[in-house]
Amino acid sequence: MGNKALMFITALAVFTMPFVSFAGTAHADTPGDVLTWVNGLRGAAGMAPMAANTALAGVAQEWAGHMAATGVLGANPNLSSQAPTGWTQIGENIGDGYNLAAIENILATASASRTNILSPAFDQTGVGVATDSKGQVWFVEDFGAYPPPTPATFVFPTGGSLIFPMAQSFSWNQAPGAVYYCVTVGSTQGGTDLVNSGMLPASQLSYLVPALPGGKPLWARLYTFSQGTWIFTDASFSVTGARTATFITPAQGATKVDTTHPFTWSPVASAGYYGVSVGTTEGGYNLVNSGPLPSTQTSYPVPALPTGKTLWARIYSYIGGSWSYYSDVSFTAAPRT
Repeated sequence: MGNKALMFITALAVFTMPFVSFAGTAHADTPGDVLTWVNGLRGAAGMAPMAANTALAGVAQEWAGHMAATGVLGANPNLSSQAPTGWTQIGENIGDGYNLAAIENILATASASRTNILSPAFDQTGVGVATDSKGQVWFVEDFGAYPPPTPATFVFPTGGSLIFPMAQSFSWNQAPGAVYYCVTVGSTQGGTDLVNSGMLPASQLSYLVPALPGGKPLWARLYTFSQGTWIFTDASFSVTGARTATFITPAQGATKVDTTHPFTWSPVASAGYYGVSVGTTEGGYNLVNSGPLPSTQTSYPVPALPTGKTLWARIYSYIGGSWSYYSDVSFTAAPRT
């Protein structure tokens, strides 16, 4: 097989694939030298260096191995979906030959592939190299434009919040490209002495935090793992001495709750009204919505509820002119006979 190289660049899924011929002198001798060599070319052109992206390198290595196994030089048709999420532009240089240096020489001099190497949009890259049974070298370099990752932020609590001394869910918004989250609470900023959730999946947007101590400011930190790094946002808050009503029945996590009996709660002296809702999601009210109930009422009858799935009940306490005080429980309902 003769020496040859191929590149393509994509922007919004637009591909160009010009072929170029082989010639030139060596630049990089090993895969580990490629990033240094590429950044040397960018530096000579007055451009910022690119950073190594291990996930892109994994994609590049897999495709280099595929080409070495099949003996076919061609662009990765699945690059846009295989590359780590969050990119705004993506590209690829590929080539094969009898040594890596020769492949890189032509990629550096051919205008099409040089466009990728010197693109001001690209800030991350990953390299893959494979050698077939005949000693032929197959080379892939994938490029990506990745804006700085954006961390998720707390929906609850927000900075300066005053919360009740009870177990409650801390929640946050979905961050683009997030892979994991982690929630910590401490008595100092960034501290973990009160809560440390460990890694949470990207699909999880809330975490049940136990009752926290009052009398001093506390700090919650929400970590987001995106583009191979942990980033975070903080929220300071305090725990008030006042309490909101909490359910007596059903209890948190109760199964096969008998809904022929009313739901009951513990009263609080500061409540002007209560409200009860039941839904198929936390905070939902698609099954029950009591409306305002007098402060003297501590129970509410509910209709037959769906079985075989987790339901959520919320008891609101109207305190100080606000309905923002509530307590949630999850449960399953028993069928009515």
